[in-house]
Amino acid sequence: MKTRFPHSGPRLHTGQLSSQVMLAHRTRGVMLACRVVCLFVTLACAPPDRGASNAASATQEAQDSVATVVISPDGGTVELERFATVIFPAGAFAFPQLVTVAATSSKLTQTEYELTADDAPRRPFEIRINTGAVGPRTEVEVVLPVTDAFLSSLPADHQVELWVQLFETGGQEVLDQFRIFSSDFDAQSKSVRAQLPTDVFTDRRRADESFEAILLVGSTPVGR
Repeated sequence: MKTRFPHSGPRLHTGQLSSQVMLAHRTRGVMLACRVVCLFVTLACAPPDRGASNAASATQEAQDSVATVVISPDGGTVELERFATVIFPAGAFAFPQLVTVAATSSKLTQTEYELTADDAPRRPFEIRINTGAVGPRTEVEVVLPVTDAFLSSLPADHQVELWVQLFETGGQEVLDQFRIFSSDFDAQSKSVRAQLPTDVFTDRRRADESFEAILLVGSTPVGR
């Protein structure tokens, strides 16, 4: 005689069992997908890493800083906030000219600076003034702000200087190097001011043959 054990629910046939197993697998799949989505949302919404270096932030900010203005024959100003103001007087261009001022952080520029400046402290970006297919016909005034952080980083025996990269040719020799340029540092307004002559703009440096001037705020030992 066979003993029958009671069961707590209705008996499932083979087809019904297969359906429930498939349903269970689908349910688990949906729950797993939900967990993945939740994890992605959590990571995406997480606050940024505040341990990123200030130097890297400053470099990225410089790389994103560009100002473009059409300068008329009557003159005009290109202002790149926090980085540079470039003033073109009347007669700088015979026709309206598109001018771009950008703050960049180029490793090549840093190398060129180090070759002449002997690692003297500098601001972590250079200013590029591009005037397109024609260079200015007059001097151009530039004003470059200097931050308290940069001033406090200077050694006691160093002073603020404007450095300009000059493209020079002499016979078969070609030089494209930085030189200390005549400028005035105003301690009250914390800015460097200078008049750039036309020959600091060259179309020999860029592949598109556009005219460009490269300058930066650096330093030198006092009395150099």
